[in-house]
Amino acid sequence: MFLGEVCTALCFCCILHHTERFFMYSIGRRLS
Repeated sequence: MFLGEVCTALCFCCILHHTERFFMYSIGRRLS
């Protein structure tokens, strides 16, 4: 149960990190 929560948290952080990079990339292209 504990490992499941940790994996879920890591996956969530990983998704947040990738979406953040995606937004920064799209915003950067829109500004330039």
